[in-house]
Amino acid sequence: AADASFSQDGLTTQARVREGVLSLDLSNRSFVSKLSVETDRAGVVGLEGAGIISPNGIFVSKSTSDRMAGAITSDGLEAGMLFEKRVDTGTVQGISLWGQ
Repeated sequence: AADASFSQDGLTTQARVREGVLSLDLSNRSFVSKLSVETDRAGVVGLEGAGIISPNGIFVSKSTSDRMAGAITSDGLEAGMLFEKRVDTGTVQGISLWGQ
């Protein structure tokens, strides 16, 4: 499940996550995520992130344009993630819930 929006010039509109992957490698404590978000004014925006999973299940990835942060449930069956990307015309942001 996911929810996203696009903000530009003080106007925020609903966006739609078309595709998404969150790959968690718990043995190596690493993650990779890719999302494709469809917006009404900026077209399709791609987001990518990768990084380390902390011992308490928190993961963060930051680049100059893409940001992702999330946490894994204690049983390892679900993860929630916030995401944001600045594009020339505005900002895509949202939240996602992942399950096995």
